[in-house]
Amino acid sequence: MSIASDERQLQAPEHRRFGMAFPHIPIPMVFLMAAIVVALLIASHNGRSPGPAVDLDSPHPFLTQVKVSIDPLTHWQPRSGQIRITLESTGKTNLADANLSVFFHWRTASDAGEWVRTPNLHVVDLQNAQKLTVAAQVPELPDAPANGLRSWISGGDGVGEFFGVVPVADVWISARANGNASDDALVDVVESVGITSTWFALTAALGAILLLAWFLRWSKPNGIKGANLFLQMIQARGGRASLSQFQIILWMFVIGAATAYVMALSGNLVPLTEGALALLGISGVAALASQLKASNTGGRLEAEAATEGATAPSWRDLICSDGEMDVTRLQMLFFTVLIAFFVAIHVIDGFQIPEIPTSFLQLMGLSNGVYIASKFLQK
Repeated sequence: MSIASDERQLQAPEHRRFGMAFPHIPIPMVFLMAAIVVALLIASHNGRSPGPAVDLDSPHPFLTQVKVSIDPLTHWQPRSGQIRITLESTGKTNLADANLSVFFHWRTASDAGEWVRTPNLHVVDLQNAQKLTVAAQVPELPDAPANGLRSWISGGDGVGEFFGVVPVADVWISARANGNASDDALVDVVESVGITSTWFALTAALGAILLLAWFLRWSKPNGIKGANLFLQMIQARGGRASLSQFQIILWMFVIGAATAYVMALSGNLVPLTEGALALLGISGVAALASQLKASNTGGRLEAEAATEGATAPSWRDLICSDGEMDVTRLQMLFFTVLIAFFVAIHVIDGFQIPEIPTSFLQLMGLSNGVYIASKFLQK
């Protein structure tokens, strides 16, 4: 498979459309969603230079023995994201030597606009030269033409999905046979994808965190102390901040925000890797063990708290025990925050939760095990 370098002038053939159901929005979220839409309008200009436009011949749809499809999991992608395209031969066409080209432009009602070549096209999988899967990077397209609400305000003939929040781009996929004097076309079709905004996705992630924080603040029991909501959520018996509960809350916010971020970018739930599930399991076991220890000493802790007066949880409780620094707590806290930061950065940059190295999983398991053992050894 090679990437074509010829340049041709395009006229779009019949388009294939895709859609997505709009979820039910509770009344308390109306203002939040309105704020997200406004943020999208403000951030629609991405400030980056668009890729170079090319002059192309018109594509000519025809009956062929090669079927083309775009992976539904990549139907929505941001600029620099990748869509997966599968070409499958139903006859004897050899796709291993196909000369493949992929171009993008915004879909408009007038079907105008210049085509931009993908800056990165590479093979993902090839099965017996009959089924070829490639990944094409979404280029730096110019600003999307106004559609939906923006078209009502400023005018425009753009096409959008999800109530106009996601502008639609056409993808021209052209494959020709290499080493053939006639340069026979194997496929010449136009598909459609949604081009999402990373700024909108970040706003959605922040909105999910704020909504969760609002719910927790509204539903928390009376009498819980703490300088802020986070300390109140991790307060344990005796009024101290619990490190194991900190782990649970931290991963809840990280995974929840990552899910909202990826959903806004791709329209799909973020797939959880085995490493991420293992981290959630480790933190869950640590929390259960801490609860078991607290249940055995709960009466003594409550009596001490009543004698010494009610105490409020503090950040110092996460690394201190019995008035002194606890290195087992410090180790567990450090590696927990480090890996959570690693996951968050990779989700923002790669639009998916990364694989966690086995050595780091073992390290987290060891630090949590030492922490739990130290709690049970305490009098």
